Amino acid sequence: MNLLEKIGIWAVDYVDAAQLHVRAIAGGWRVPEHYAHGEPGKPTIVLIPGVYERWNFLKPIADRLWEDGYPISIVHGLGYNLRPIIDTSDRLAAALSRVRANPAGRIIVAHSKGGLVGKHLMLTHRESLGIRGLVAVCTPFAGSRYAKYVLGQTLRAFSPTDDTIVLLGRDSSVNSEIVSIFGPFDPHVPDGSVLVGATNVQVPVSGHFRILHAPDTIDAAADAVGLLANRPAGHGEDPVASADDAFGSDDGTTVIDDSPSSDAAPASVSTPTEATAANAPTLAQDHPDILVSAVALVRDRRVLMVRARGRDVLYMPGGKIDDGETAMDAAVREAREEVAVGLVPGTVHQLFTVVTQAHGEPDGRQVRMVVFSGVPDAEPRPSAEVSEVHWVTTADADRCPPAGTEVLKQLAALDLID
Repeated sequence: MNLLEKIGIWAVDYVDAAQLHVRAIAGGWRVPEHYAHGEPGKPTIVLIPGVYERWNFLKPIADRLWEDGYPISIVHGLGYNLRPIIDTSDRLAAALSRVRANPAGRIIVAHSKGGLVGKHLMLTHRESLGIRGLVAVCTPFAGSRYAKYVLGQTLRAFSPTDDTIVLLGRDSSVNSEIVSIFGPFDPHVPDGSVLVGATNVQVPVSGHFRILHAPDTIDAAADAVGLLANRPAGHGEDPVASADDAFGSDDGTTVIDDSPSSDAAPASVSTPTEATAANAPTLAQDHPDILVSAVALVRDRRVLMVRARGRDVLYMPGGKIDDGETAMDAAVREAREEVAVGLVPGTVHQLFTVVTQAHGEPDGRQVRMVVFSGVPDAEPRPSAEVSEVHWVTTADADRCPPAGTEVLKQLAALDLID
């Protein structure tokens, strides 16, 4: 992407941001009453917008999640989210702790700075608030190098050297419960939103604001919530308070302090009615795209790729996930079948997910590839339908289908390969 293209994306993105502000004001701050109701067993979605934003910026994603059966909770009293990250997180925790939690838990869906607030909230109050995960769109987990060029502490706080950014970056204990969604180019987060240890999903939409209402982003967010909702909760004691402790009214709205227009006001929560525990559908059932697992075996800053008999492209060792099989189990099985290695127990970790056009399929059909790292217990060699193995870098991208190319880009972004 050249400089002119980046400038064009930047200009369009600001126009889009202005339109979002107008729509938010024109639509008012009232939370749709139907957000209060969800299907039994579905976690509550807690929305956290970015700086200079209202919750309405996330409305396209929230609408889709509500259609999928998730009750939606809106946080009021944060104004335009101008306070420091830790302060905002603490105020959110206080507000959420004073309302009755959904027995199925909570999942945070956030944009930009909201993702940093969400991660801090998970690090400090995950168990007590029943937080099962975070879906973050365009979040500067490593900060933004542009922060030093702006005036005012609100935006300068996104500097990569800011104490809070460094603190959040050093603690990776909750990264595996975070899904980071981003596009090829973000004018506000030039170094990207890849978070090591998280599920990283790149969608084919550039920008920082227009990405929020792109169909690909909305689909990716819905898939991410489904993924987190189907993982074991693992939060210890049930965080649900007694009915006598709840502040909910008949319309499903909880108001701790009804002053959403003030940045100095305490946070309040519009909370849904409670859902009863039940099993939600699995991720693989939620979309018609091709869902596969792959394993990235890295050494000497190169990653292993294979070529199948009768094919002229290189691809990651991996394949479709069988019925009743987890993505991790599929990656382990495919490594054994295609390159004749086992993966040492305890070394298998999810790196990211790529979503792109499926090779050899009709236009519009996508492959969603969940990529795992692991340590092989033997030297990889061709097996089954694989005829050759190659250790490659990004210089070999032209030999790969779209998904392989995206994997190489993300591995390079993680500084694992050249």
